[in-house]
Amino acid sequence: MAYKDTIIVQTADVRVRQMFLDVGAEVPWHYHTEVIDTMFCLRGEMKVELADSQEIRFLSVGEGCEISAGRPHRISVVGDEPLSYLLIQGVGKYDFQKI
Repeated sequence: MAYKDTIIVQTADVRVRQMFLDVGAEVPWHYHTEVIDTMFCLRGEMKVELADSQEIRFLSVGEGCEISAGRPHRISVVGDEPLSYLLIQGVGKYDFQKI
């Protein structure tokens, strides 16, 4: 399994989801045209890679970060524990542009 999600709230301009990734899984490189991704690690440890700056952020439980619209990024699991994180996307029309 790559990843799965549970939608908590979804409107025309905002999506809130809980994301689940198994060990070794990732959300592939992508960007969003309008929405900002705000994420908070709930379980495990996650790696957030940003392609435009080659920046890497490691988030543990309780930590979060924000990714601006248009910034290519990917999310992956660090370590040997599955990952769960809260993902808030808005404000604007949601899209998922694979790279």
